[in-house]
Amino acid sequence: MINYFKCATNSSKVLGSISIQEYLNKIQNGDDNLNYIKKARDLYFDKASYSKIKINKLPCYTLNFTFNKYRWDENIIDSTGFIYIDIDGQTEINLSHTLLYASWISLSGKGRGALVKVKNLNPNNFFYTYDKLSEELGVTSDKKAKKRNQLNILSYDPDIYINDNSEYWTCKSNNLNYPHYSDKIKKTIIPTVLGENSNKDIRYDNLDMLLPKIDFDGEVLYDFKEKINFSKVKIPFKVIENGSRNNILSSIAYQIRALNPFMECDYLSRIMHKINKDKCIEPLQSSEINGMIRSIMNVELEDLKPIINASRRFIYNEDYDIPLKEKRSLTMTAINADRVKNSKQKIEKAIEEWNFETDGKITQKSLATATEMNKKTIEKYYPLYKSEIQLLNKKYHKNQKHDITR
Repeated sequence: MINYFKCATNSSKVLGSISIQEYLNKIQNGDDNLNYIKKARDLYFDKASYSKIKINKLPCYTLNFTFNKYRWDENIIDSTGFIYIDIDGQTEINLSHTLLYASWISLSGKGRGALVKVKNLNPNNFFYTYDKLSEELGVTSDKKAKKRNQLNILSYDPDIYINDNSEYWTCKSNNLNYPHYSDKIKKTIIPTVLGENSNKDIRYDNLDMLLPKIDFDGEVLYDFKEKINFSKVKIPFKVIENGSRNNILSSIAYQIRALNPFMECDYLSRIMHKINKDKCIEPLQSSEINGMIRSIMNVELEDLKPIINASRRFIYNEDYDIPLKEKRSLTMTAINADRVKNSKQKIEKAIEEWNFETDGKITQKSLATATEMNKKTIEKYYPLYKSEIQLLNKKYHKNQKHDITR
């Protein structure tokens, strides 16, 4: 089954589901929207008119995944059993490819949609699969359409290609782990010296002290609004120079034990010998590492206080396995939203507190001066307040004339 939506400009809420066969039948034979589709094609070179029909009049569908109530990545229920490849600016493709289940001319008539039957598709391996299948089909796919929740606007193609006997593409499982913290120690050092199953018993930071207090409410990202401080095991990316070996290694060893107070001496020793060997230009003698471990293991439990050495504003929901690139994108979106909010608040405050007697009428230039903001930023948001400013300026001008006539 696939989900359908009212139109591109109203495509958050899932209206219902239909089978893929029903959807392909609509493309082949048309439905109540056929006149809109034909009209859009006729108006293709009138971009404004074409776009108006495309995004406001035609229903759209998600062909990769089904969603719970809303078309959000975090609301993905399951794979539809297909992956949709958007082919932009190319109508001639190899329709005899054994993997091709269906292909049709796009709404514009200038590109194609393609469907491939897949096994084991999930949100984590989607991007990799999209690229690999595009390569396999020999098509130049639209990178902008490489989205889990990508919409496909209803089209019409009486010559649609359908091959019920097409082969399945088995998606490779994406076992890449994108941990939040202490990547080096978690992915390489611990599994190497203690075995693959040891990670679950070791803490690399004390963020878990904060996580139980967080209600993600189904969201991927939680924003503390300001940076919070915590303790983390940090291993330098670069090699450790000779003059820094003792200080750095003892700090790492202490932090590991402080975060894992009941860790056995043998575990800590094996970890530190591995770090010493891998990271130091000239590793310390084994006897020095052993002495360091003994000293740290002798620290009383009540005196073990993890060193606060890291800060973080955003926390990601552990229920979702999110690629690092997407995390960065989500973080930047939140930061930019804050910037927008702060800019608006500055402008609104300046308008609210404007002193017409000393500053005269409100202009973009005077607003930039009053808020100490870049003039381009003022120009960007000025339309939001233009009507209010015009009324205030008009009132000020009227009062001035009244005072003069008096």
